Amino acid sequence: DSQQLSYFLREVERCKHHLLGPEQARGLSTEESRFYREYQQALAQANAFDFADLIFWLYRLWQENSDLLEHYRRRFRWVLVDEFQDTDKAQVGLLQLLCPPDANLCVVGDDDQAIYNWRDADVSHILNFQRRWPEAKVVWLERNYRSTSAILDAAFALIRHNRRRHAKRLWTETVGGPPVRLCVFDDDYQE
Repeated sequence: DSQQLSYFLREVERCKHHLLGPEQARGLSTEESRFYREYQQALAQANAFDFADLIFWLYRLWQENSDLLEHYRRRFRWVLVDEFQDTDKAQVGLLQLLCPPDANLCVVGDDDQAIYNWRDADVSHILNFQRRWPEAKVVWLERNYRSTSAILDAAFALIRHNRRRHAKRLWTETVGGPPVRLCVFDDDYQE
């Protein structure tokens, strides 16, 4: 059925986001493992990749071919990554191969905006950024140009309780503003 197929495809995607091929994915049930192997065989027969394969196989290619990796390190001497808080293990693994600790790497992200853990993003990547790239200079962008202080104060009252975050406080020159209200709607049309 389509629900079971969606579930199996999601498990395969999760494995690829963690750089686990069918042979390394130990936590799968027998049925899930069989599906993963057969799915990969069907992709290979069709000479196709799924979206998660694009990073998974590039990671393996670079990991196994240092001369090719070095070619791309020379080609991409400056690398910029946006929304770094939403990276998964495969994405960070690929970035670590491309950008050794002394590379010209710029990442932009905010651990308080990490919302994609359901897609295997791991906020620890941004929290541990300086351990992986110790030469990087960190610039805190705490000034907010869009929101009023009422909105920032309300957001901070919630966010400050998160245990996995950098200590920071956004501020704005736009003092005051209407108080934050909670609105509940029955549907998107009413909203």
